[in-house]
Amino acid sequence: MLNPSRYFRVSVTKRCNLSCIYCHKEGNYAEKKDELLPGEIQLACRIARDAGFQKFKLTGGEPTLRHDLCTIISLLAKLNLPDLSMITNGTTLMYQAGDLWKAGLRRMNVSLNTLDQKRFQKFQTSNSVSILSVLKGIETAKQVGFRDIKINFVYCDADSDKDLDMLLAYTNENNLSLVVLPVIDETHHYTLDFLYNKIRTYGIETEDVVYLNASV
Repeated sequence: MLNPSRYFRVSVTKRCNLSCIYCHKEGNYAEKKDELLPGEIQLACRIARDAGFQKFKLTGGEPTLRHDLCTIISLLAKLNLPDLSMITNGTTLMYQAGDLWKAGLRRMNVSLNTLDQKRFQKFQTSNSVSILSVLKGIETAKQVGFRDIKINFVYCDADSDKDLDMLLAYTNENNLSLVVLPVIDETHHYTLDFLYNKIRTYGIETEDVVYLNASV
């Protein structure tokens, strides 16, 4: 029997400035007025902490679209949570990384599916964003003090092998961790076993197996 989850995810907004084809877009049409207030988010996390949750992750949509994100992080930092992190697409990190660090955030996952601009744009159903802005954001985050940065990579099509090659080299060169995830939809059937066996062919020296009730 699996141990109960100790992982608490908080979606602070459903808004996003990207439109990735592999995104589930849950609550995509939720309005800004429906978002929890900073104090409400703090209360929910305090209750979860007291109930035994260990890992807390801010998600979206894209969390950095909230103008009061640093207020949210500051309130959560006061709770002395065992572990607080955030998932972001990285497009605004070059402007916000310093403020996020000052507010008390210490860990983040950056969603990045390729290092090729044409591929990056192919994954978008709308919007035009340069991959260089994401890479600059990651570099800025490192410069202001972030040390535990993970790159979330979704293996989603026949060309993902090339993306995986590039991202493994990039994360290795920049002292980052790579989280490899399978796309979940009705047309692709990549399993965790498939990805694990593929990653093993690269001769990875350090790995962490993440179970269903754990956090990435």
